[in-house]
Formats: sequence, structure tokens, C-alpha cells
Amino acid sequence: MRPLSDVERLWLAAERVAPPFVLNLVIEGSGEVSPEALQAAVQATRGASLRLRGHLGWSRWVDGPPPPVRTLPSTAWDGLSPTPDWLSCRLPVRHKPAEVLTGAGRVVFRVHHALMDGRGLLTWAQEVFAQLDGTAPPALTLALTDRDIAGDATAEPTIRETAGSPLGEADHASLRTTWRRLHVPGAHSRLVPRLVQAVAATVHNGDVRIDVPVDLRPLHDTPASTANLTGIVRLLPGTRPDETHARLRDAVQARTALGFVTGARWLRWWPVGVLGWLGRRGALECQTQGRYIASATVSSLGKVDRHLYACDGFSAERIAIIPPGQPGLPLLLTATGTDLGVDLCAAAPASLASDGRLDALLARLASSLTA
Repeated sequence: MRPLSDVERLWLAAERVAPPFVLNLVIEGSGEVSPEALQAAVQATRGASLRLRGHLGWSRWVDGPPPPVRTLPSTAWDGLSPTPDWLSCRLPVRHKPAEVLTGAGRVVFRVHHALMDGRGLLTWAQEVFAQLDGTAPPALTLALTDRDIAGDATAEPTIRETAGSPLGEADHASLRTTWRRLHVPGAHSRLVPRLVQAVAATVHNGDVRIDVPVDLRPLHDTPASTANLTGIVRLLPGTRPDETHARLRDAVQARTALGFVTGARWLRWWPVGVLGWLGRRGALECQTQGRYIASATVSSLGKVDRHLYACDGFSAERIAIIPPGQPGLPLLLTATGTDLGVDLCAAAPASLASDGRLDALLARLASSLTA
């Protein structure tokens, strides 16, 4: 079907550092979707029916059976913190890299990040709901990789660990991570620059560097894809949101985000186990020294049409992507907007989130959007 890309190999190694390295798309609304109807819809889709085969640079995603559908446990969950056990279930890429859960007014799409990115996850969910609703699903291409888009772009230069943390110093070194979620009602323009600016204002123990994921699909004339087609712009924020917006716009126009893809080429022939060992050691050193490659990653999927994630008997009201945390990154923030507001999800090392620090930071970021 398609080769494992170098960035996807990086995400395989990330699971060796802090499992599970899974993206969770949580769709909350009114009504229910039956497991039987959902299973039939999932079986009719292609976006997540892949399995990993091969090793090292010969690894490939190949056709496989459709993901399973499970019923959500009946235990109460507010959707705002990582209390359910099923959220910590790993998704082995060679056997079951994705699954869907339904119940209690929610539909949850879980996928290993090595299989797809956030935009791909939304596309897969849209494909499933189109089957449920009897509408035309998006036309998909599954063979394209980020290597095909990047071509011979200039590689991202190596950066030493120099950035400070928006959550202060770690109280101890740990590989555990956690997350929190908060809903902010209302419409919010220039969301990424404002969040970048708000995060940067909280860093007081070093330089500020913010990573901003950028969707590479617009750079290639292709239908929708569920692959990992995301680059990264490493941004030094300006002093005002409009200056940050201009810097990000210029970087996107200059195709700077492609450097992240080409800079990962050295990973192609490295065993995932070795990369995971290096990642664990590096993460613990970052926490001990209080110095990181980036202060945070701020990711937004823009304004999502929630009506694309609805069917007979179920209407979507809130949509959030819960990201996988990494102990070597102080903060990973995702923002998913609809016409009803924005859902912010913040993942962080547990050693930086202690004493209510992550909750306080998330509340401060929400306040920055309503000020």
C-alpha cells in the first residue's frame, strides 16, 4: 500500500518512550450510535484498514481487516481527564492500530499516531459517518507519503536542547504523562498565533521555541488522505499575536515545514528499539536539566464542521483530539474548533503537571482566548 515514512518511524519509537502513542478523537453529542451500525460502517471504509509489515527501511503499511468496534464502559467519565482504563490501551501496529468505541453519548476513534495524523483521523471519522448517514464519503488516497510531498527539501537543522518549559521545573524525572481538556465557548479567530503567544508568555526559565504542525496536503494535488502528512514549523514567537501570525504565514509560504520531514531521513534504517532507548534517555535528561528542544507544540485543526460527524440518532456537539504526551516535550496542546466553541487538550509530563500546574496553565490559555 505505502512505505512506512521516516516520521512514522519516529512515532513508532515514541511509543517505546511513553505508551500508548495514540490519537483519540472524542465526538460528544446527543443520542447514540449502536455498535452494530458502527461496525458495519467501519467495515465499509478504507481509511484505517491497514497493518504494518516488514522491518527497518523495508517496512510498509499493507491492507488488513477493518478496526474493531467496542462498547464504551458504563462507568461515568467527564471527558476532561485520563481516568478511564481504556484510554491507556495500546494499539499494536502489526495487529490492531485502530479501534472505535461508542456509548454514553460519545463516539471515540483511537488510532496509533504512526498510522495517521490528526487531519487523517478526522478524515477517517468523516468517512465512517458518511457510511452511517448514507452520504458520499470523501475520496481517499492511501499510497501518498510525506516523503513524496517533501522531495528534496532542505532538512531541518539539528537543534540543541535550549528551550524552557511553560510548566516550570520538573519535580522529578519521569516517563509518565498526563492530560487535561477544557471547552471554551464562542468563536475565536487567529487561534494558533494567540495560543502560541499565550504559551510563550508562561515560559520564564529559558528561551522560547514553539513547534507548530502544518498540514502538507495543500502542497500536493491529491484527494483526502489518512496518512501522516504533517510538517512542523519551529517558531520563535513575536512580541504580539499579529507578529507571530506573520512569522507563521511566511514560514508556511516558504515551505519550511518540509524540513521536518527531510530531517527525519536518518531514522530510516535505525531499529525502533534503539530509537526508543535514545528517546527515553533524552527525555529524562531534558527533565533533569530543565532544557528542551521545544517549549511546546501547538496544534490546531481549524474549524471543524460538526455536522459531518452526525447520523440518524446522533448529533455531534463537541469534538476534541486528545494527543499523546511525550516526557521530552513540556506541553503538547491541541485545539479543535466548531461553531459552538473550541476544545483545548493539553498533554504534559506528569512531573511537570503536578500540583495543579497543568490545570492552571490550561485555564490561563482559555482565558487568553476570551480576553
